[in-house]
Amino acid sequence: MIVFCLLFCRETEAKNIKVGATQQFKNLQQALTISDSGDTILLAKGIYKYPPLTITKPITILGEKGTVLDGANKYQTLTIKANFVTIKRIKFINSGKADMRDIAALKIQNSSNCKIENCEFVNNFFAIYLANCKKCFVLNNHILANYKKESASGNGIHLWKSSEVSVSGNYVEGHRDGIYFEFVTNSIITNNFSTKNIRYGLHFMFSNDNSYFNNKFIDNGSGVAVMYSHHIKMCGNTFHHNWGGAAYGLLLKQINYCSVKDNIFSKNTIGIYLEESNNIRFEGNKLKSNGWAMKMQSSCQGDTIIHNNFSLNTFDVATSGTLSMDLFSENYWDKFTGYDLNHDGIGDVPFRPASLSSIIMETIPNSIMFYIVLF
Repeated sequence: MIVFCLLFCRETEAKNIKVGATQQFKNLQQALTISDSGDTILLAKGIYKYPPLTITKPITILGEKGTVLDGANKYQTLTIKANFVTIKRIKFINSGKADMRDIAALKIQNSSNCKIENCEFVNNFFAIYLANCKKCFVLNNHILANYKKESASGNGIHLWKSSEVSVSGNYVEGHRDGIYFEFVTNSIITNNFSTKNIRYGLHFMFSNDNSYFNNKFIDNGSGVAVMYSHHIKMCGNTFHHNWGGAAYGLLLKQINYCSVKDNIFSKNTIGIYLEESNNIRFEGNKLKSNGWAMKMQSSCQGDTIIHNNFSLNTFDVATSGTLSMDLFSENYWDKFTGYDLNHDGIGDVPFRPASLSSIIMETIPNSIMFYIVLF
């Protein structure tokens, strides 16, 4: 019995399978077919073109510099339908495109504990797409497209109905949304660089209990939109040069009980825009050189704006109503011209950040033309 166990264990030991022009297996499909759970496929450099490939067992695929999977502008290049799959150092190019289907270079479906790391994605519809996944990692990938129209583009990193996912260290450029979350919970987005995307650098929809830290959202159609969600932490991010007729650094719509702390908002048309968003705490943020630092609709209540720095903005705060149910306290305002007789660093008279001109422009938007002429 002991001898039998030893022989059995040796036979089921994980193995390395080499794929390449000079190897026993010439294409990835052959290697996937003969592989067992726990095996590693070593993919030599070269361009591999196949019909759509699907992984249905827990394996690892490792590429080397110059390893390319080409979707030939027709296919969803690789689909994962298994747990504990790792994909590293592979370049995905030229996925198919479709109006009615979300075709991706790499799609993970109904899986957990998968990792996509140090891969490159160029000219794909959706680049990385996770659907109904849990405890997955999307790490240090470089994602590049050059789409011009929102309707013709997918998202760089797209998550739907997933939880406990880490999206970290990725560079995303040129997609519809750089990173997109819908029905995603208990996940973290950190140290990503999202730039030159058509719509948003980051887009949340119906996604609760998530955090994003130390990301950069620069020169997108708009920086970040967080909608219909609650308990979101947003700390240490940079929202820069999201500029245009309807551009925001950060858009908050119908969200509750969130923290926006130690972020930088600079050179955005609107730094922060709030609509029907309640019990949000803004603390330690720097809002500099924006058109409007903050726009708060009168539908917002219970928000706290404390210890923030407002400087060189055309307008500091604008609101659509006359009654504010939000708290402003101990912020720095470069437009404050009052006095501080006891030198405690706090003005002795209140500062009114919503200027008369900003109120008029909220009521009569076309009046901004007179402001431009006069100033």
